[in-house]
Amino acid sequence: MPKPLDPAQLLELLRKHAAGAVPRGAADESLKRVYHRMVEILGTARTAEHYREFERDLEARLVRIERLEGTGDFIGLAREAHDFSSTAGNLGYSDLADLGRTIEGHCRTGDTGGARRRVRSLAAAAAAAKRALAAVLDRSGGSGQPAQPHESPPKRP
Repeated sequence: MPKPLDPAQLLELLRKHAAGAVPRGAADESLKRVYHRMVEILGTARTAEHYREFERDLEARLVRIERLEGTGDFIGLAREAHDFSSTAGNLGYSDLADLGRTIEGHCRTGDTGGARRRVRSLAAAAAAAKRALAAVLDRSGGSGQPAQPHESPPKRP
């Protein structure tokens, strides 16, 4: 769920998760919603730069996570997973953020086997996240613009 958190939206999402009723594609909708909101606030070019920077850094993040897992540094892995989760969540990559939080939780509770299993699924989740962003861009005509015309936000004094 993107920040800043809306308490009512968070409670509703938690209720849906508890009931097993979160629809497929909810992660794609989260990405789409955050992306378009960022375009409204920052404009297309600055928003695109945020996503390009995340994707450029994604492979390095995955390498660091895999290295920490491979060396058995679960304290470092928890920190890296937390950072990964926060960054992914802020951009609307809810599946990646959830996976990062799960890895962090396993590390903090000493469930090294759970952490290792989740780390092994990160590469596939990252590839899916890249495809989801490409789909968002395709649906917005490739420009990243929302369907309605957009003006740059006013400059603050």
